[in-house]
Formats: sequence, C-alpha cells, structure tokens
Amino acid sequence: MIKSFSQFCFFIFFIFFGNFCFSETQLGLGSFTVDTNSEIKIASDSMMFDSKTQLTEFVDNVVIKFGDLTLESATLKILHPSKSSPNNFLEFYMDGPLVISDGENFIHGDTAFYSRKNQEITISGNVNLEQGNNNVSGDKLILNLNNGLAKIIGSVKTVLEPIGNE
Repeated sequence: MIKSFSQFCFFIFFIFFGNFCFSETQLGLGSFTVDTNSEIKIASDSMMFDSKTQLTEFVDNVVIKFGDLTLESATLKILHPSKSSPNNFLEFYMDGPLVISDGENFIHGDTAFYSRKNQEITISGNVNLEQGNNNVSGDKLILNLNNGLAKIIGSVKTVLEPIGNE
C-alpha cells in the first residue's frame, strides 16, 4: 500500500513539475463546432481589397461572427478562392492579440490561420484556453470546427479548478 502511494505521488509530481518538455494534449470542445455552411460576418474599422492578388485585409478592431463563434483580432487577411477552381477553399489569417469565443469558453493567442478545406483553426503563440476557472496553455492549438476536438501542442500546462469550488 505504501509503495503504490509513493508511486502515485511520484506520478503526480512528474505530471505537474516534469512538463517542461514538448507535449501534446487533446480536448473535446463541442461548443466550438461550426456548420460548414454558416455565413461569415466581418466588421472592422477599415478594409482594403487588392484585385490583383485577390487579398482583402481588414484592420483594427476586427470582429468575425462564424456560426456561434466570435473571433476578435487586430488584423484579418482573406485570400479569396478562385471561382474557376473547385479545389480552392477560403483561407484567412488573423494577427492579434486574438480571442476566439463561444460566449462561455475563450481561446487566446497571437496568430490564427483558418482553412475551410480542413475546417480547422490553428492558433499559435501564447495560446491559452479558458473554460470557466480551468486553463490549458501551450504553444499551438489546432481546433477542428467539425467535431470540436482541440489539440494543444508544445509546453502544455494545465490548471484545473476542483469540482464544487465556486
């Protein structure tokens, strides 16, 4: 009994203090799912469109509504897909700081890339996921909008609030 308790304590110590190396964690974030046919609404202080490059840039106080998600950033760049190529999907880049929210949960980061083809948002730099009082942070978060599965990569750190603590 004492041996198994000491092994358990060593395991807990290793989990909490031995996570300075590269790690990866997967989380279910069902509230972050989006119907692929949802319209994307964008608001910002200014917008520029370059017809030669087919690049649209939104600058300052960018707010995107995509299904039930709200994405906020400093800038947004959209590369428009070609109408002649059915394999070309909408992609956009956000520079932050940025926040992605479903109203209750929040993902913070420095930059994000969205691919409609994969229905994924990849958030990089100072990534922090807040779910109530629980926090998960890492270097990169890949969020699948089809199923709400999130993968956090890098030096992953987790802080969990005990159940019943309010």
